Amino acid sequence: MAGNTNTIANPTSHVSGNATIYVRVKSSTCSKVANLQLMVNQKPVPVITASATVICNNGNITLTSNYATGNTWSTGQTAQSITINAPGVYTLTNNNGLCTSDPTSVTINNSPNPNVQITGNLTFCEGSSTVLTASAAGTGNTFSWSNGVTGTTNTVTASGTYTVTVTTPLGCQYQSSATVTMDPAITVNIAAPLEINCTNTQITLNASGSTFPTGSIFLWTASGGGTIVSGANTLTPVVNNAGTYTLKITSPFGCTKQSSVTVVKNITPPTITLNASSTNICKGDSVVLTASGAATYTWTGLPGSGNTQTVSPTSTTMYTVTGIGSNGCPAQATTSITINVVPAISASLPNVEVCQGDNAVLDAGAGANYSYSWNTGATTQTISTAIPGTYTVTINNGSCSKVLTAVVSYIKTPEITGITYENGFLTINVKNPAGDPLEYSIDGGVTWQSYNIFKNVLSNTQYSIRVRKKGILCDTHMEYYTFLMNNTITPNSDGINDNIDFSIISKFGNFKGSIFDKYGKVVFEVSSKNPVWNGKYVGMPLPTDTYWYSLSWTDQITKQPVQLSGWILLKNRE
Repeated sequence: MAGNTNTIANPTSHVSGNATIYVRVKSSTCSKVANLQLMVNQKPVPVITASATVICNNGNITLTSNYATGNTWSTGQTAQSITINAPGVYTLTNNNGLCTSDPTSVTINNSPNPNVQITGNLTFCEGSSTVLTASAAGTGNTFSWSNGVTGTTNTVTASGTYTVTVTTPLGCQYQSSATVTMDPAITVNIAAPLEINCTNTQITLNASGSTFPTGSIFLWTASGGGTIVSGANTLTPVVNNAGTYTLKITSPFGCTKQSSVTVVKNITPPTITLNASSTNICKGDSVVLTASGAATYTWTGLPGSGNTQTVSPTSTTMYTVTGIGSNGCPAQATTSITINVVPAISASLPNVEVCQGDNAVLDAGAGANYSYSWNTGATTQTISTAIPGTYTVTINNGSCSKVLTAVVSYIKTPEITGITYENGFLTINVKNPAGDPLEYSIDGGVTWQSYNIFKNVLSNTQYSIRVRKKGILCDTHMEYYTFLMNNTITPNSDGINDNIDFSIISKFGNFKGSIFDKYGKVVFEVSSKNPVWNGKYVGMPLPTDTYWYSLSWTDQITKQPVQLSGWILLKNRE
């Protein structure tokens, strides 16, 4: 409409970014909405990142933009990162292709080198220390050493390289190092000295085992009466008197170490003592002479140079000895001892054999002034004992003594090794290692004979067998049954051969017995509870016939198995 005035309703503002804007145009009589496309470009904002703000020790600093491209530095460079080595204000602007940023800047300072120095004695002796002192130009610096010490001074006691780090107030660090050398260790090692005596009138001291730096100086001094004959400036001086000797070793740097030894002088003659195991001995006995106090000995009339002599004088004798001490000095006088010889003890103590249970009498014999001491505690001339063993008695006559020994033992009786019985003859076999004459008895010792075979011995009879050494009361004995199998049985109640009695042998060890008929059927089992067979089987008489038996047991002497078998004729009533 002509003449109308147009207005825009609700105007808005937009800062950045792309947007579509709708606009209503209104006149006095009508209105219309229109859309506009608005394009807004953002201005870049650069940021500088510095690797440091202070240049230390003529070093470099890297400045970095937060934009990879579009950078312009005040140095004229356009890279994202630049390297600088001078203090100053550095400016950066950035253009993103449409807009250019406002400039941003960073200030870089410079820290001057404080010229760190270390002073002090770099060489010192073992066992002492040295002080290292650090200095640096400027104020407000801090000091830190490589061994953990802080501050300007560092007291060290060992060789090595010591580094100090100085930190300036601006945070820069500077270092300096010093190498300290400890003078090589000195050890004074003096070997234990020999003794000065009658053999060694002078000795050599030996300190060759010492350790020291090349070029060291040696100096020996003596005190307490010591005298250095030669070599006072060596490791091996010669001395000839008792005293204290001190070696001082000085290194080329002036370090010192010293040590001392004491030398003993011994020229005292030995005092010899002479003793004897007994000064009174029986004639024929020996005695040991023992000398002491010297190293070697000279005996009058006796060979050898040792400290002991075994002598057997037949009459009272005086023995003399002199000697030389371990220091080589001779004794000033001889030493003597007298050995008195008295008559020997004349006695004997024979061994005794007795029968077990009897007493043995031991007699040590009588003599002038004899006293007795038995190992049983008895003090009498004789003792009686029933216990076998070794008995000793010491006889003393007041001057000498003698030990007698006797053995009390049981008489060893012969060992019966076997007994046989056959056809009325009984033979006794024995073991007799000693070969002594023996006596034999089969009636319990009532009668004895010197030979081992007995005749007319009854069968199925118990005999008491005895064997002994001839003339000795104790013997070896045992019971023996002369078993003879009866081969005929007539059980007709006439009292003759009515049964076969196994009572005795059924008690022998491991006994077994059976009676069979001719077909092998067992008709009777023999045992200790049922040892008598009367010709019956299960209570009924068996018919007249030939039967068989089998017997076995362990021989009570030889412990060997015995087996016996054969036939039995049973004749029963018809």
